[in-house]
Amino acid sequence: MANGFIHPLPHLRQGLILRLAVCGLLIAALAGATAYWLETRRLDALVVDLATDQARHLAHSLEEQGRHAPGGTREFLIARLEAPGKSPIEVRRPNLPPTLVAAFEQGAAHTAGEHHENFRTDGRLYMFLSIAVESEGQPARFLGLYEVGDEFARQVHVRTVWSAVAVIVVVLATTAVLIPVILALEKRVVRYASDALEGNIDTLAVLGSAVAKRDSDTDAHNYRVTLMAIRLGEAVGLAAPEMRRLIIGAFLHDVGKIGIPDHILLKPGRLTEEEFEVMKAHVRHGLDIVSTSRWLKVAADVVGGHHEKFDGSGYPRGLRGEGIPLIARIFAVVDVFDALTSRRPYKEPFSCDEACKFLINGRGAHFDPAIVDHFLRVLGPTWREIAEQPMEAMQEGLRTAIKAYFPN
Repeated sequence: MANGFIHPLPHLRQGLILRLAVCGLLIAALAGATAYWLETRRLDALVVDLATDQARHLAHSLEEQGRHAPGGTREFLIARLEAPGKSPIEVRRPNLPPTLVAAFEQGAAHTAGEHHENFRTDGRLYMFLSIAVESEGQPARFLGLYEVGDEFARQVHVRTVWSAVAVIVVVLATTAVLIPVILALEKRVVRYASDALEGNIDTLAVLGSAVAKRDSDTDAHNYRVTLMAIRLGEAVGLAAPEMRRLIIGAFLHDVGKIGIPDHILLKPGRLTEEEFEVMKAHVRHGLDIVSTSRWLKVAADVVGGHHEKFDGSGYPRGLRGEGIPLIARIFAVVDVFDALTSRRPYKEPFSCDEACKFLINGRGAHFDPAIVDHFLRVLGPTWREIAEQPMEAMQEGLRTAIKAYFPN
């Protein structure tokens, strides 16, 4: 069953851990960047408040001392007071680099109201500042080029970096704490899912066995055809979702026979035309039964299509060729083969050679030729490996396949 198949649950858990870790890192990076930006804005506002407070004092000093004011302050490299109807009063520190003077003049030329702007030159942080003040009771404007001290700039940088780091550490620590909690919850969900799967499997076995007990002395037929269908489906190359539909459909293919009267279902001789019409109704009964369950309704293709024939002469819909679902075409081959090689109330079992010859003769008529070829190659020589197993071995084989194709 599913040779080489590795149960995906450990990989799913590893994938969950990886996704949680990646999400934690992304959230930490985003939160850190946001904290850095917010702290930068907050400290920037603090610097602006400090500079504005000094600027107002300096504007008052310029107004009192006029052009005899000292050449700037320790922080303000250039200070200018502009009042309507008066010549601007300006002081500046001597020997300023032309780049700083140009930055100040450009800001003064393009700024009308209150404004501040930070910029760096030669690794040092500066601020152009424009604020509204009063000069002799009249509205005026103070313009300044403020140099942020190296120590203060370093403290601002360290504080913003540490704020971002603290947020990142908190997010990562929270992620580290949440991962085992989420894994524990995931483990519990998996256990519940496993219990639900076991319940569905039990339902599958009960329904299949209920019909098989009426149609023969044992329900081994259901296990044989399901195990052969799995092997043939693997040979055809069915994907896992299709394999799941095939497995459920194979086990429930004749569930509709529950609605067929015993005198027809167990009749030892050939059915009359009227009796055969009643027998054919088991397909409709089966579809009605599986349609009542979301888990079982995936069996509809096999339940409703395993009596269709490749040439269109089957029932109930007379489907032809690839119009018949692939899993129904696969199952039709193993179902007929097992029926031929099994003892029934109305016949003795065929030999393997006789049954294989029947399949070959039915290529293109009853059966899909490609499916018959796969069957003869994969199962023809080895069908006894399944057919002659004890019931316990077949049950275990089916459970192994279910674990492989129905991961929790």
